[in-house]
Amino acid sequence: MKIRIIGAGPAGLYFAALMKQHDPSHDIVIYERNPRDATWGFGVVFSDRALEFLKGDDEQLYHYLTPHLENWPEITVVHNDTRIPIAGNGFASIGRLELLTLMYRYVEQLGVPIRFETEVNSLEEIGDADLVVGANGVASWIRAENEAKLGTTTDWRPNKFIWYGTTKAFNSLTLTFRETGQGVFCAHHYRYRPDMSTFLVEVEEDTWRRAAHGPFFHRLGHPAGHGRRRCAVQGLQGNRRRRGACPRALSRTAPAPHAQDLGGGQCQHRVVRKNG
Repeated sequence: MKIRIIGAGPAGLYFAALMKQHDPSHDIVIYERNPRDATWGFGVVFSDRALEFLKGDDEQLYHYLTPHLENWPEITVVHNDTRIPIAGNGFASIGRLELLTLMYRYVEQLGVPIRFETEVNSLEEIGDADLVVGANGVASWIRAENEAKLGTTTDWRPNKFIWYGTTKAFNSLTLTFRETGQGVFCAHHYRYRPDMSTFLVEVEEDTWRRAAHGPFFHRLGHPAGHGRRRCAVQGLQGNRRRRGACPRALSRTAPAPHAQDLGGGQCQHRVVRKNG
């Protein structure tokens, strides 16, 4: 079977690996618009249950990835200054670029070529194929062009969020709720390597708008997003924070599709559903 995959994210790479192992005669090519050493975001997290699924479907890939994962046996919920650990919820994490780099090698060793820095804008550009896989993200033009056939609907949600990396290493996957004069800030954070963590901050739109006119902005001398960051990153004092950059040496950056620069790099949630 001639298979062409558009997008070399984890989903496209994993599909390629499974199909090639199922039948090594499959002719599979992956197209990726970004360079090999570029991504956006910081960490990726897996539940123990997700890793069990991975082990069941591809034990070789499971053993290949697990030595590179950070692990912890519980999650933590924080409400203001009260911490509540919840045992029995194991999770693991890894840097996004490290995960991609490992998976690039894995599929290439299986004989699947990846054509980096290759932008595909139409099916005609890849020629004949028995199967075309649209693994090119939430803003996939393949999905957009075939929404009626696929029964796909899109529901844009109003919350704002920002994705940080920080040098503060958290002990577990943590969900923090902090009440402020502007509203509630929610942070989702976890360690993805011994010296780095992901730190995602989410607020409702009303909170974001109130914070935009709060005193933090004037104290910091910035009319936009820096004040929101001051509210959101309490607990990170003394640690460096990075936003919207590539984890490896912070050398290359690729923005999220349809990202909006809302004074702090926030993006809207996009929920894509397939009917039936």
